[in-house]
Amino acid sequence: MAVARPQGRKETGRRESTATAATARPTAAAAAAAAAADAVVAGSCRAWKGDTPAQNSLPFLPDGGVDYSSIDASPISKVLTSTIRGLLVAEVGVDTDPRPWTDFNGVLTSVREVNDMKGTAQDVTVRAKRVFAGILPAIKIGWIPPLW
Repeated sequence: MAVARPQGRKETGRRESTATAATARPTAAAAAAAAAADAVVAGSCRAWKGDTPAQNSLPFLPDGGVDYSSIDASPISKVLTSTIRGLLVAEVGVDTDPRPWTDFNGVLTSVREVNDMKGTAQDVTVRAKRVFAGILPAIKIGWIPPLW
């Protein structure tokens, strides 16, 4: 009884190869083009596979500073900004920035102050963990287990 050979298999002089056109390794250029096409079609970026993520930036003010108005306009951002600033100020002990607590740029001042406090890198890490651990309880959803 004759056995039919599966389609796509080719015979060599030494042994039989199981490689098919579908499983053959594509060239680097073909793989890059396919990855780029997949990223465009799917609307997502797979940086872990070598795709380059889209770059974006906040606009700049005429004086060269970053314009955080798009962040400051969001109500959720205002709640989180003021909450985080309060926790940072509690770490420092004093609020030195006159801007409103809902102003994102004002939070950055407090972040720098916490980062510049005396101590080791481990001390900064402990302070940062304390701030992050305080966010959910401060906005009254402390019953949600933190991911950090």
